[in-house]
Amino acid sequence: MEQRQIANRIYYFAYILALFNAVMVRSFFASHFGKFISINYLIVWGLIGLREFVLLCKKQYHKYTWVMLLLAAALALLVIKNQTPAAAIEFATIIPLAYSARNLEFRTLAKITAIVETCLLVFVIACALFGVIENYRIGTYDIYGIESTSRVRCYLGFLGPLFPLTFYLNIEMMIVYLTKGKLRAWHAIMLLAGACAIFLATEGRLCFLLSVATVIFGWGYSLWCMRTPIPEGSKAEQIWLGIATIFFPVMLVFSVAVSYFYNGEIGLLAKINSLLEGRLRLAHDGFTSFGVSLLGNRIEMFGQGLSTTGQVRTAGYNWVDNAWMNILFRYGILFTGAVCALYSRLMYALARKRDYFTIVLFLLIGMQMLIDDCNLMYYWNGLLLMLAMYSFGGNDVSKD
Repeated sequence: MEQRQIANRIYYFAYILALFNAVMVRSFFASHFGKFISINYLIVWGLIGLREFVLLCKKQYHKYTWVMLLLAAALALLVIKNQTPAAAIEFATIIPLAYSARNLEFRTLAKITAIVETCLLVFVIACALFGVIENYRIGTYDIYGIESTSRVRCYLGFLGPLFPLTFYLNIEMMIVYLTKGKLRAWHAIMLLAGACAIFLATEGRLCFLLSVATVIFGWGYSLWCMRTPIPEGSKAEQIWLGIATIFFPVMLVFSVAVSYFYNGEIGLLAKINSLLEGRLRLAHDGFTSFGVSLLGNRIEMFGQGLSTTGQVRTAGYNWVDNAWMNILFRYGILFTGAVCALYSRLMYALARKRDYFTIVLFLLIGMQMLIDDCNLMYYWNGLLLMLAMYSFGGNDVSKD
C-alpha cells in the first residue's frame, strides 16, 4: 500500500477516536470513562505524529508545509494559554488534527463525521432512555435564574441541554453537504423528524430553527437551484462574490458593535435581546467582566451545563454565546482577526469556484455564530475542517 494511503488511514483512525472523545466527554459517560478518554487523547497525538512522520519520510514536507506548521503551533500556544487544563488538552488535539487534515479530501471526513457522530448520538440517547445513564431533567431557567416549570428540558444523557441538538445539527450539515443537490424528500422528512424529536425533549429552540433551515435549504437546492444555475460572468455571480467575501467581517463588526453599544432601554435592542434569550446583555457585560486584549485572557464562563459528575454548577450564569465575542474575550484581537480573515479567504475561493451550495452552508454557520459558540469546535461544526484544510494546505476547495 502506498505510504500516503497509510498516512491517510492513520489520520482517519485518529479522527474517529477524537470524535469519540468529544461526544463521550460531554455525556454522563464522562465520569465512567474519564481515564480512558485521557489515554485516547494520547493515542490521537501519537497517531497524528506518526502520520506526519510518514509524510516527512515520503518527502511531502515543503517550505509552505513548514511555515504552516509554525503557524499551527503558534495558534495552538495562543489558544492553550488561555484555557483551563482540561480544555487545553482538548485544544492541544484540535489544532494538530486541523493541521494534519491539510491534504485530505473533505468529503471523506464529512462521511466519517456523519456516521460516527450519528452512532454515538443514538448510543448515548438510547442509554439515557433505557436508564443506563442519567437522563437529567430540569425546569427551564432564564438568565436571571428564574425557573419555569411549564417547560421541562431533558438532557438525553448529555451534560448540557443543547448538546444533543447541536451534535444533530452538525450531522445534518454533513449529510446535506454530501448530498449536494440530491437530497430527496423522504431524506429531508427523516432529518426533520429527528430534529423535532430531539427538540421536543431538549427545547433548544434556536438550534432547532437552524436545523430546519439547513434541511429546507438542502431540499430546496435539489428542487430549484440545480435547474437554474447562475450564468457565468453575470451580475448575480458578482453579487455572490461580494457577499461571500464580506459576510464574515460584517458579522464580526455587527457582533462587536451591537454588544458594545447594547442598552436595554432602547426598544429595538431590548426586543432583540429578548428574542436571543439575553445573549446581547451577556455579551455587553463581557466587556466589563472579561475585557478585550491583543492576545486574550484566561477567563471562566459558566453556563447551564452540568459537571462531569452530573452536578449542577452553582456559579452565576455569564456564558457569552455569540461566537465572535467569545473568541474576542478569550483569545484576543489578533486571533479573532485571523479567524475572520481565514473565513473570508475561504469564502472568496468558494465563490471563484462557483460553489454556491457550500457558501450557503457557511452563511448558515455564520448566522449560528451570532447565537452560539459551539461551532468553534470541529465536532459541532464539521465545516471547520474545510477551513483548516484550505488554510494550512491551500487545498483546491472545488475538488470535493
